[in-house]
Amino acid sequence: MKTCKKCKLPKDDFRKSKKYIDNLDVYCKECRRIADKNSYNSNLTQNRKAGLESKNKARERNRQFIRDYLVGKACIDCGEDDPVVLEFDHFENKKENLSILIQNSSIAKIEAEIKKCNIRCANCHRRKTAIQLGYHKIKIVG
Repeated sequence: MKTCKKCKLPKDDFRKSKKYIDNLDVYCKECRRIADKNSYNSNLTQNRKAGLESKNKARERNRQFIRDYLVGKACIDCGEDDPVVLEFDHFENKKENLSILIQNSSIAKIEAEIKKCNIRCANCHRRKTAIQLGYHKIKIVG
């Protein structure tokens, strides 16, 4: 049984850490949680700024991945190939919304969701969705 450096109590519950010879943290899990929380709160502004920068960097990386992916692709219905108007249309078990995934997910997760999609231009996508959901039965008053 190891003794916590902070609370000085013998405990079995320590986090793994490669920094130490025995591969265990010097603080028990409870003391480590408190120390980490105090450290985070004492550097709150800096931590929030770093988190925001990281999120923005990931978002831009993901947007660039989508832009690069759509170059050279075309709508499966009409052949439109302008990446600005191309969209992903799920054809099987939609698990995630790609616009949400772009905000904070890995490229691998985005690629996995793209594999479940066809590429359609915005107009063809709207038409297909309207027919699929029965919108074409609604009479448009004009």
